[in-house]
Amino acid sequence: AQAQNAVANSQTALAKQYQDAYNDVVAAYQDLSPIMSQLQDVETGTEASRGSQWNIDYYQSAITGIRNDASGITTQRNQVYADYQQALSAYNAAYADYQNTNQSSSTSTIQSIAQETYAMTQSVGTALDSANSYIQLYQNVEKGANLTPVAESTTALSTLATDVAKVNGDIATLLSDTNGITSDVQSAQQNQLSLEQLQQGPDSLDLESDQLNIQQQQTALQQAEDDLSDYTITAPISGTVANL
Repeated sequence: AQAQNAVANSQTALAKQYQDAYNDVVAAYQDLSPIMSQLQDVETGTEASRGSQWNIDYYQSAITGIRNDASGITTQRNQVYADYQQALSAYNAAYADYQNTNQSSSTSTIQSIAQETYAMTQSVGTALDSANSYIQLYQNVEKGANLTPVAESTTALSTLATDVAKVNGDIATLLSDTNGITSDVQSAQQNQLSLEQLQQGPDSLDLESDQLNIQQQQTALQQAEDDLSDYTITAPISGTVANL
């Protein structure tokens, strides 16, 4: 009965874990949809240059005009854009799979989309951090040259800070979900195995061992009873037994 209860409880916990994972995936995409749009605008919008070039190219030109490190700045600019492209590609692929998933999907499908969303969200987090560092560099260089950074860069940093906090929260939640599913699956399997072993009855070797142990205990009991029958109680002085 205990084994059957353990199986039922572990299956209930696993079902809840799958449901929680799906709900957290839905919540993640609700966060990520506007975040990806904002990241695109932060990098490839033209607000900073008033329409003449992408924001990341404007920041590159501004930094290069102050620092004599055109090659290094170009490399960093290209890395920022590459991180965005990688995040966008991962997002589009994962989102397509997400659209084909619902609460009634198989548990393996839900586990798969949770893992894919977790990996994709990490990629988005990398892109956000990369953009944040790049724009912060632009502001530091401008201020170091006693210049005033364009207001759009400050707005971008504020937006990125908010987005980074959301994405980090989603990453932590999705990681907990994927680990929780793995742990609950193992627990359910172990409980089911234990129940099956009980239903199959004792192993012959275990039974022989238990029978031998019983015989040993019976022998020990008989020896104790024999020893007890040999005992006598002698009073140190003569008298009458008042209580026994």
